[in-house]
Amino acid sequence: MAAKKRKKAKKSKKEESKNSSSFWRGFGAVTLIIGGIVLAFGSFVDAPIPRGMWNGSWWLVGGATVIAPFALVYLGSLKFLSEDQRIPLPKIVGVVALFTFFSSWLHVAFLQESPDGLGLVESYGGGVGSTVGGLVVSAFGKFLASMVFFVLTVFAALFLLAIEPKSLLKLANLFRRQRPEGEEDMGELKKKLP
Repeated sequence: MAAKKRKKAKKSKKEESKNSSSFWRGFGAVTLIIGGIVLAFGSFVDAPIPRGMWNGSWWLVGGATVIAPFALVYLGSLKFLSEDQRIPLPKIVGVVALFTFFSSWLHVAFLQESPDGLGLVESYGGGVGSTVGGLVVSAFGKFLASMVFFVLTVFAALFLLAIEPKSLLKLANLFRRQRPEGEEDMGELKKKLP
């Protein structure tokens, strides 16, 4: 009889810990979503908390703060939709890469010469963009660094959203003109001539 009580006590403790961890994971998902919404309102509302979140995010990633609310809501919804209520590691890496590359691109693309001509003026990259972008600009120059970060930003977004780059080629087919029936190509007509 005592053995049965011990087994039931162990099972109830496991169920209790599972329920409490499930609660905290759900709470984390709700916190991410609410944080994204509050951050989105931080650009418009002059209340202390939303404005402070917006300013802190702007200091960290600069203009990439514009996509931060969408990223937080996306991560929160991923947390809700997964079976174990965890955000997959590739998605976290994708969000970090997207913010890093986008803020670095904003820093590099909008760099300007200082009025006194002694160097470059800080731009819209925030702390992350100025650090990473500044290193790459000093190595490659402004134009090449801007192109590199733009391409990396696009690929980070594609990776995050699980879109294959080949699918973008299908978009080009939308803009190609279909030949009407009976109309031949000039190359084919030249081949028919003697």
